[in-house]
Amino acid sequence: MLAAVPRGFLRVLIGVSLFGVPVAGAEPRDASLTIFAAASLTDVMTSIIATFRPSGCTAPRVNFAGSQILARQIERGAPADVVITADEAWMDHLEQGGLIRAETRRNAFTNSLAVVAPKESAPAVFTPGDLPNLVGDGRLALANTRSVPAGRYARAALEALGLWPQLSGTIVESDNVRTALAFAARGEVPAAIVYGTDAAAEPRVRTLATIPGHLHPPIRYPVAIVAGASPCADGFLDHLGIPATLATLRDAGFMVIDPDG
Repeated sequence: MLAAVPRGFLRVLIGVSLFGVPVAGAEPRDASLTIFAAASLTDVMTSIIATFRPSGCTAPRVNFAGSQILARQIERGAPADVVITADEAWMDHLEQGGLIRAETRRNAFTNSLAVVAPKESAPAVFTPGDLPNLVGDGRLALANTRSVPAGRYARAALEALGLWPQLSGTIVESDNVRTALAFAARGEVPAAIVYGTDAAAEPRVRTLATIPGHLHPPIRYPVAIVAGASPCADGFLDHLGIPATLATLRDAGFMVIDPDG
């Protein structure tokens, strides 16, 4: 007998599959700027882009999606100028395919993993080892554990905690981490594992625990300019390193990586 699928799960997946890649407008390619960014950057990158005033360039457009979706779209020729993924593996994939300017690649910032629950149902005392009891007969929401960085980090943590055998049959997977967060926010699952910054951005969930970093691979967000990109891309990379942008990232809960460190 198939386990019940949370309400809205199919609706969300359909919405993801229909999401359109930004298409080039009428402006010359050398004046445009399209940024492909991991879904977990939705809030902070929207704020950062709002403060970017490119000289001689159009206002930036942005495509938020799971890192694996972004990489596949770029492979198919989507008009991207800058790409930011949520792990190094997908950026490695793009670099190996000659799809980014390797000399521009750098790790920009890091994140943490958090266990969240619907705000009204969150227990007062909790440790990651309590997850099986919390999930019970329900489902645990994760991003896809095979292709999405957040899902792979979460699976590694559950394996390190010895909880994967108990919980693997309860997991509902999504195309990106924000969808997993939404399941918990709407009360469709008793728990989800998401990035710490996602948890902080969603008032309908409560963070029950931060998963220690040694239990999963380091969460690094690399950024690079896409091969054949508009010259406007260089200005945006510079913008990511200015003090105001770094402060915005820190305020959102990201840990900035010193490029000289």
